[in-house]
Amino acid sequence: MFEEKRRPDGRGRPWHDARAVLNVVLWVSRTGAPWHDLPDRYPPCQTCHRWFQQWRKNGVFRDLLTCLAEDLRLRGKGNKIMAIVDRRSLPLAVHVACASPHEVRLVDATLEDRFIAPTRRA
Repeated sequence: MFEEKRRPDGRGRPWHDARAVLNVVLWVSRTGAPWHDLPDRYPPCQTCHRWFQQWRKNGVFRDLLTCLAEDLRLRGKGNKIMAIVDRRSLPLAVHVACASPHEVRLVDATLEDRFIAPTRRA
């Protein structure tokens, strides 16, 4: 859904990673901070806001939620959502699985699904 776009001729500035921009959208949604107050570790606020507006206009978020709902429906009634958070309750990893396995067996899968922190710009 968040496919990488490149110019066919390879000219122009390199595009920012869609994952990093999505992390910005989630950060702004969670904190309620203005776009221009983004920490330095994220891509420029103008770029992120432009991508957010384009994704919203193109229905990317609607499609994403529809896809997630369908995935949960296919897994059946019993689901477990495993989450690992830091001391400020910020999510570090999230994993959804059927309700059958014990939580101890889901730890490795949850750690494998951890979010990759964006690298700090120089």
